[in-house]
Amino acid sequence: MALPFIVILCLCGVFCLAPLSLYLAWLATLNRRQQPTVFGGGWDFACLLAGLSGFLVFGGGLLVAGLQSNFRYAARGNFQAVRDAWGDEGHVWGLIALGYFAIVMGAVALVVVSRWRTLVVYNIDRDRAEMVIGDALAEVGVNATRFGNVWGEGAGVVAIDAFQGLRNVSVKVTTPDPRLADELLRVLRKRLPEAMGAEDPIAGAISTTAVACFVVMLCCMLLIGFFLWQASR
Repeated sequence: MALPFIVILCLCGVFCLAPLSLYLAWLATLNRRQQPTVFGGGWDFACLLAGLSGFLVFGGGLLVAGLQSNFRYAARGNFQAVRDAWGDEGHVWGLIALGYFAIVMGAVALVVVSRWRTLVVYNIDRDRAEMVIGDALAEVGVNATRFGNVWGEGAGVVAIDAFQGLRNVSVKVTTPDPRLADELLRVLRKRLPEAMGAEDPIAGAISTTAVACFVVMLCCMLLIGFFLWQASR
């Protein structure tokens, strides 16, 4: 049975918007807290990836289908033609899907490794974060000099990247000394949540976007249900 194009779009909408709406709802709740919240850079990226997982998986499916000469049948909803194409060119489809998966996982691994010594802090102003960094460096016995967004003593020790409009700060420990890095991360994890918080001014907008995504997803589900009901008559 051929599926109407609108139903295919609705299936894509449900698949993509379900994780995104959950992620945005979680993010909005997080950004309404009074005190700063600290996440490891890798975990923060993993949460973002989970929210975008529908787009990544669906995009991979489109890539696999789009690189095949028989994609025109899928666009028409002719799934018998797609099954026939899979029987004839299944190994090619598999190689393309495997290549896409390897590229995505490789990129994810690189990002996670690069953020291994990064702390992401929500609900904090840049000035307060800088004060905490200075106190943490003094506590671990590092007499660092600040230059721009980097604190160091010869080599860089800590770097900061602030998104002031979001009240979000990323603190990256860049020292090559692993023992100093571990101690500094420990002190920062302890001190940053104790700083004075600053509520994200766009937390309401994030909540609205989460609700909008959920409503669109719900409408897509209703359309799919209506199509199935019509088809069963």
